[in-house]
Amino acid sequence: MDADDPYPFRLPHRYWRVRTLEQKNVWNIKELQFYADTNLYDPTQNTIGVPSPNSIHNGASCIRSGQYGSHGCDRAFDNNLDSWWSNWAAGYESQTWIGMDFGSSPQDIMHVRIMAGRPAAGNREALVEWSDDKISWTEWTGNRIWIREKVDRQSADSRTNTWDEGAAQ
Repeated sequence: MDADDPYPFRLPHRYWRVRTLEQKNVWNIKELQFYADTNLYDPTQNTIGVPSPNSIHNGASCIRSGQYGSHGCDRAFDNNLDSWWSNWAAGYESQTWIGMDFGSSPQDIMHVRIMAGRPAAGNREALVEWSDDKISWTEWTGNRIWIREKVDRQSADSRTNTWDEGAAQ
């Protein structure tokens, strides 16, 4: 164990997800980014929405509770703010969530960014969870994330196009 490690208790995990705390049949996520460090974390949440290439994800390995038509979860991990994952009309699921399966390379997530889509995706609290078996989930040691309502149409450099973020504590 490294004496300089500020998080000596942390371990990598295979599955990570972001889950809403309420049933909702409309949740659109433009981008979801997981980071192994907090170098890009902005507690003021004023970072404009250009996706960062430093995030750790592979859209082909995404996991989700449900989806609307061709709006699969890979669209939330493509570094493109013009596409998004949606569970719209997938029904009122008991849990609505989206995340990543890191497979044989488990990760210790330190920072999470969410770019919500349409206004219906905002004004809700979400939590970050991890699992090693995709059955039992444990809430992350980071803060819960308040997802703010965004305008319906946004460009990549829009001042209203900011990230909602959480970081490990």
